[in-house]
Amino acid sequence: MQINFTTKARDNLSPKPAAYIAYHASGERGTGRTGVRVYSSGRKTFVYRHFVGKTAKFQTLGENPAMSISSALEKFESLSLCSDVLKVTKTSGTLADLFEAHKTDFIASGKRTYHHYKTLRSTIAASGLLPETTIAKKITSNDVRAVLNYVYQHTQKRA
Repeated sequence: MQINFTTKARDNLSPKPAAYIAYHASGERGTGRTGVRVYSSGRKTFVYRHFVGKTAKFQTLGENPAMSISSALEKFESLSLCSDVLKVTKTSGTLADLFEAHKTDFIASGKRTYHHYKTLRSTIAASGLLPETTIAKKITSNDVRAVLNYVYQHTQKRA
């Protein structure tokens, strides 16, 4: 759940049978998130969540009535500058970066079948439909269909 941090929005968070966190809708990426944890008893605390590697870490910033929203956001700003917080780069990855990330992920997870990416990479390069310099997030489903159609026509096998 995301909310804009206002006093009214914070006060309208009602307790549920299990504790939950409503995160601040800041729209920023790679800095961690600040939120309000609402317990079933009605108690509310400000929390800070960030990732170290792939593990989520939570830190309590303070109690709701004692800490204001502005001081919680100031504390969040100082914590988000820590060196162990996983930062998201602002650059967009290319198709080549996507292949390398795929290979690295397979190797890191101990899978020995990562060599199939070479075949996939050479097939896409041979088709000429998607250069490796293409920005990955701009690849559309039509691009994928065209590559799959190329593979089917040249190998008579479903990819």
